[in-house]
Amino acid sequence: MRLEQVVAPWSGTGIRHVAAGRSRSLLDDTYLGVSTDDRWNRAGVKAYDFAPDLGVVTAEFARHVAARSVPG
Repeated sequence: MRLEQVVAPWSGTGIRHVAAGRSRSLLDDTYLGVSTDDRWNRAGVKAYDFAPDLGVVTAEFARHVAARSVPG
């Protein structure tokens, strides 16, 4: 399969959640690819995660918090 068969140009608005008070650029890639349990890319692969709307970014943030919370 060729890359052109699975990848297409995209334009629009992408939303991304970041820590409050962040001093680095939204596109800073210092910590990309560090996680070993990312759902969308393998460890070591630097990838930005953007959502198409606020509902999706909120749900992804909630999943992130729940996965790292201690029960009780």
